[in-house]
Amino acid sequence: MVSYVVMGLVQIHARKMTSNDIEREFKEYIISQFNGMMTFKSINDAYWAIDDKRKVILISMGYQFGRGGLSGFTEFLPKLKEGKWKETKAGMLNSKCTWQQTPNHANRHASVIVNDCSDYYTKCTGYSTWKC
Repeated sequence: MVSYVVMGLVQIHARKMTSNDIEREFKEYIISQFNGMMTFKSINDAYWAIDDKRKVILISMGYQFGRGGLSGFTEFLPKLKEGKWKETKAGMLNSKCTWQQTPNHANRHASVIVNDCSDYYTKCTGYSTWKC
């Protein structure tokens, strides 16, 4: 997702837009991506059933995997909706390849889901040794 945003900002810059124009287009992009995620019933149902801290994780996953990729977490989303946090973690991490490049990131996300630890990045002293 980051590469798409960067490419988009490069295109915006090439059109010599003002900073207000860039901010407006960026916000529109984020809103459109979020609205696209909500078109998947499994994502929408889970999102509206959880607290704000866990919503942040769900949104982050949506941007990392894309809305179609996130909707493929069929063990994760129903358990998230039901509030079964430990089972949610298992479904979240039970992916053959999606988390291979970012295992520490995945574990931080899973810790928020299970432990409801909202300031997990500010407490982090080293991602490999971090604990909530």
